[in-house]
Amino acid sequence: HQKRIHEEIDSVVGRDRSPCYADRLHMPFTQAFINESFRYKTLFPLNLMRRSVEDSSILGHFVPKNTRILSNIWAVHHDHKVWDNPDKFNPNRFLTDDGREVIKTDALIPFSTGM
Repeated sequence: HQKRIHEEIDSVVGRDRSPCYADRLHMPFTQAFINESFRYKTLFPLNLMRRSVEDSSILGHFVPKNTRILSNIWAVHHDHKVWDNPDKFNPNRFLTDDGREVIKTDALIPFSTGM
């Protein structure tokens, strides 16, 4: 993977300047590798404890106001129902078949599940 990323960076950025944020849009494999790194080795396996601020429902389950909620991000990132071979490191899972675009998915939540 390292050689492919190096070649992609060289082709987009070259060797005469530093990369900029906008370059990432032209480096799909590099971005896919970063996404797969976040998924495969989840930085924060368990999210911070949250509290429901009102009665609500999640996937048909009643959640009363003031319920403490803990998200297991590692479990989401390694769910066999969501990911094909989740125990295998595969950046291509985040690329279209032609490798030209990054596939975005709501199942990649490396930094949190939101508020």
